[in-house]
Amino acid sequence: MRVLVVGGGPVGLALGLALHRQGIAFRHIDRLAAPSPFSRALAIQARTLEALEPLGLVQPILAEALRPRGVRLHLGALETGFAFDHARHPRFPSVVILPQSRTEALLSAAGAAAGAPQLERGVELATLDAGTGQVVLRHDGGREEAARFDRVLGADGAHSLVRKAAGIAFEGAAYEERFVLADGRAEGLAPDCLHMFPGRGSAGFFFPLPGGSWRVVSALPPGAPAPAEGDLAPLRYPGVRFGEVAWWSAFRTSHRIADRYRAGCAVVLGDAAHIHSPAGGQGMNLGIQDACSLALALARGEGALEGWAAQRRAVARMVIARTHAMTRGMLGASLPVRALRAVALRLVPVLPPARRRLEGALAGMDYPAPL
Repeated sequence: MRVLVVGGGPVGLALGLALHRQGIAFRHIDRLAAPSPFSRALAIQARTLEALEPLGLVQPILAEALRPRGVRLHLGALETGFAFDHARHPRFPSVVILPQSRTEALLSAAGAAAGAPQLERGVELATLDAGTGQVVLRHDGGREEAARFDRVLGADGAHSLVRKAAGIAFEGAAYEERFVLADGRAEGLAPDCLHMFPGRGSAGFFFPLPGGSWRVVSALPPGAPAPAEGDLAPLRYPGVRFGEVAWWSAFRTSHRIADRYRAGCAVVLGDAAHIHSPAGGQGMNLGIQDACSLALALARGEGALEGWAAQRRAVARMVIARTHAMTRGMLGASLPVRALRAVALRLVPVLPPARRRLEGALAGMDYPAPL
């Protein structure tokens, strides 16, 4: 079986390592000449650690990652929250924090140590005929190479060339809100917790980073201009004081899902198959789980691959629905939404079933394990 993996982010790297472990030969390409130094994804769930365990990645990740003690909810002048009880998984913490760049570096190192095929950088997929598996690969400098593959696996992100070339629709809609993502110094936050600030004005999520910095994900109201690059002054959170900003990005996102995960020789996974709001930190986790289980399915044959596509799409649909509901609940400005939000967030810390459910969602333990 001739396999091409397109995309060298965390999903593509996990897929390459998992394919190698299954004894499946492949080529691996990425259009970027070098890995990105920036880290959009941070949270790694217990369910993802479970998927990475057979690849030998758990201990390297846990050796570097931060382990948040719990969640703090900031409701105007009221601050409440709860500690994780870590009861949702028998061996792993519910969620750990590690910059995506370090996750990628650990995946790359594990692949090199295992003798997996190297990632060919500066090579992009120019054309794909999903019916025949015929592709044209374009190398840096313009050289083109024709080849044919039995499987072309698209881990090439939200604007996936594999998905588009295969004619797979990407169903959903864009959010009105603009989001700001920034890494920098902040004071006034408990350093061992995740922090949530709901509200239409400037809903925000704060994640502690190794070294004492913070990641802030802030949603701006529809129509609000993005702050000037690196200027977090317009983002106002009670008791929080921003310092130096190391990295900053403004973006819009959508909630979308591929109408099918397979078309001819093409298979899509990760952001090429599903995207949603950053609420809950689910994106990279779902993608890595897609990758690890896809390698197993390819090794087991056509029936297993069909089952993989059905299960992973069902899980993505559930996660998209939940993150969309969470985003609307966090951002909603209407009186009923504000009232429901205020009641719900006050009850979560004092109701053990509600705490366990929220922790289970953060851990990825409220949906089925990958096949």
